[in-house]
Amino acid sequence: MKLTEQGVCILKTLWRLAVCGGLAALVFFAVQELPSLLPDRERIASLIVSAAVTPLPERPIEAQAEPLDLACIPAEPELPIADAFYDELFRKQQEKEALFSVPDGAQLIRSVDLSSPPGNVINQTDYDPPSADTLPVSAAPHALTAGGDPVLLVIHTHGTESFSDNGTYYTADTATRSSDPTQNMVAVGDAFCDRLTALGVPLLHCRTPFDEESYNDSYTLSGKAVADTLEQYPSIRYVLDLHRDSILFSDGTKARPLSDSGRAQIMFVVGSDRGGALHPNWRDNYALALRLTSYLYERDPTICRAVNLRTASFNQQLSSGFLLVEMGACGNTLEEVKASALLLAEAFAAHLGIEVPFSPATDK
Repeated sequence: MKLTEQGVCILKTLWRLAVCGGLAALVFFAVQELPSLLPDRERIASLIVSAAVTPLPERPIEAQAEPLDLACIPAEPELPIADAFYDELFRKQQEKEALFSVPDGAQLIRSVDLSSPPGNVINQTDYDPPSADTLPVSAAPHALTAGGDPVLLVIHTHGTESFSDNGTYYTADTATRSSDPTQNMVAVGDAFCDRLTALGVPLLHCRTPFDEESYNDSYTLSGKAVADTLEQYPSIRYVLDLHRDSILFSDGTKARPLSDSGRAQIMFVVGSDRGGALHPNWRDNYALALRLTSYLYERDPTICRAVNLRTASFNQQLSSGFLLVEMGACGNTLEEVKASALLLAEAFAAHLGIEVPFSPATDK
């Protein structure tokens, strides 16, 4: 049998261990460990066991004190390694470290995939929503001119909604709202509008967080602002009310809905007239939601949750092309939601007939 250089190196080291008196350890290693490491392992193991139980020649004491030639053992042996096994051990160790780093009394945030293919709907009405094939095709807006009359209004009825600092855990003191426009939904709106403006879409961004004045009256306040703006700018054909969702599991764990690309997942909420509002054209908004979902699906197949059809109108009776958009949830970070806002901007621009490149995703 011809041993490899590495095998000879290991055998030399084992022999020196035996000389130093570690016979029991040598036999255990030979029987339990070495057979799983070297080629022709049965033959090598038997040789080592035989050598271990054979009386050793007498050697001078000074020779026994010779230091082990550890340099002959490669730092990274080219031996078969169970990569999947050790990867799993490493993953579990990371999870343990993450748990140990959570403060006492904190609740975890769980990353989840709530995505749904285009056309799926969470129907909270007793209507039978039309399929995508039977929906009317919205007329495209007039030719867009950068700096021209706005075609889109972006608002934030609940503008103070904010995000997780770490995406890992939260405590009783963790804020879910912020008056800082760089940390709440206004910042998401800024990212969305900046991208659309760069793509040549004229728009207006109402940065007023209406819930800061009164949460209970926030829809009344934002509805009046929308009505006044539409009267002043009749060129506006679309209104998007950007929100942040809140999803908690029964054990208190917050959800962090993420796409495979690391973006916060998006849900379009479509209001109807089922709750009593004068809103006969809600199907136009429903059609827009399905269309934008399809655009987003082409760019990131796991970015969208199912469209949510509701009985309340959410002020959407004020205009065709009016949607409420849930951008991520309270378990997401601001960076994840901003990444989604960029992609939503590109999908909206594509709906307007603008060709745009895909926006890069954030890291998970």
